[in-house]
Amino acid sequence: MAKGLNLQTREQQDAAQMDSAAVSAEATALVENIIRDYKNELLVRRGYSMHTAKAYCHDARSLLEFCFAQDPTANAQDLKASLRSLDILDLRSWLAAKTAAADSGNSLAKATVARAVAAVRSFTDWAYRSGLLSSDPGLRLKSPKVEHKLPRVLSVDQARQLLDYAKEKASRADPIAV
Repeated sequence: MAKGLNLQTREQQDAAQMDSAAVSAEATALVENIIRDYKNELLVRRGYSMHTAKAYCHDARSLLEFCFAQDPTANAQDLKASLRSLDILDLRSWLAAKTAAADSGNSLAKATVARAVAAVRSFTDWAYRSGLLSSDPGLRLKSPKVEHKLPRVLSVDQARQLLDYAKEKASRADPIAV
C-alpha cells in the first residue's frame, strides 16, 4: 500500500478547496452579521461605550469562531444549528481555551477573565432573546472573584515631604509645579 497516496484528481482537489473557501466565507459572513447586530444592541439599546462594545464583541467573536472551528466543513445552516445548541460545556471549553492561549508564563488576570465572562453572558442573553439560541447557557457561567486590593498609602514622612515640596513650589508662585 502506497504511503500518502492521494486518489483525488486535481479537479476534485480544486473543488474541495473552493467548497472549503465558500464555507469559510459563509461562516465569516454569518459571524460578522451576528456581531454587527450584537454591537448595535450594545451601543444603541444598552448605551454601552464604544470601548466596552468593542471588547464585548471581541469576546463574542472569539466564542463564535471557537464554536465554528469545531466543524470547519459546516455550511451556514449547520453553523446556525451548532449555535442554537450552544451549552455551558461549550462556554467553559471556550474559556479554558482562552486562558490556555495566554502566554504559558503569564496567565490571564482574574479581571480579564471576569470581563470575558460578563461579555459572553451578555452575548448569550442577547442571542437567546434574538432567537439564535434555544436557551441561555450564560446564566450558569460563573465569574471568578476579583480581588479588590486597597491602594498603598503614603507614610507620614512621605506625606510631609510631599506637602513641604508643594509649599515650597507654591511660595515661588509657580502654579505648574504645584
